[in-house]
Amino acid sequence: MLTKAAQRDVDAARGPVSSSVVSGQAAMSGHMARLGAVAAVVGALVLFASTMLHPSDADPGHAPAAFAEYATDTLWVWSHLGQFAGLAALGAALVALAATLEPGRASNWGRMAVVGATASVAVGAACKRSTASR
Repeated sequence: MLTKAAQRDVDAARGPVSSSVVSGQAAMSGHMARLGAVAAVVGALVLFASTMLHPSDADPGHAPAAFAEYATDTLWVWSHLGQFAGLAALGAALVALAATLEPGRASNWGRMAVVGATASVAVGAACKRSTASR
């Protein structure tokens, strides 16, 4: 515990902290929270809608049947681009959420969530690619 005089000396050495800096950080956190919320809702809706465009009659484990069904579907490119856009929006929502967390343990968990989600999507894409090439 510092005495009041020692605390004043420490505060003077740190320099003045402008209230606009503190309010600017709070405003940025609020903007990121709103951006993350909108990105999460939009990403979920786009992912749902584009999945509904995707044909689902073929067995996903039987690649030739799935590719034959894709060949007859005129919206297959748009359904896949929509799924990609939905996942990208959900990733942006996770990044925005991680940016709103305070420094320390919570911020570290947020960064780990972003890295884990990115790695999961990459592994899922690689596994999907390897099963499609069989």
